[in-house]
Amino acid sequence: MLVDSLSSLQIPAIGCVICYEFAIFNQGIRDGWQVERADKWLEKGNPLEILRPDVSFRVYIGGYTRHHTNADGRFAVQWIRERQVKEAARDMPIQGFRVNTCNVLRLWKSEAVESFDFQGFNSV
Repeated sequence: MLVDSLSSLQIPAIGCVICYEFAIFNQGIRDGWQVERADKWLEKGNPLEILRPDVSFRVYIGGYTRHHTNADGRFAVQWIRERQVKEAARDMPIQGFRVNTCNVLRLWKSEAVESFDFQGFNSV
């Protein structure tokens, strides 16, 4: 891990990563064959995370463009947003090896803005 190395070298740093709820997969063997299951690695939480409710952003996903003529009579294009998620920050301290340097790994976790879009679900 880069932030761990920087901490051990006593170089101040902040790393930023996406915090995935599920790891890629958890492997197992059943009847002699490899099987994959979702790895719920954060199911019981992460005791090293420091929640940062004061740091969050809305991120817009998907959408389309709308062409129109603006007030000056010029051609204009407007981006129409479709969906959004909230990105919430969590910090994890990363202590260097045998030094007093502790850097921060900032984890960005996506959260729903609305609990559930029943209208969108029912339209499919």
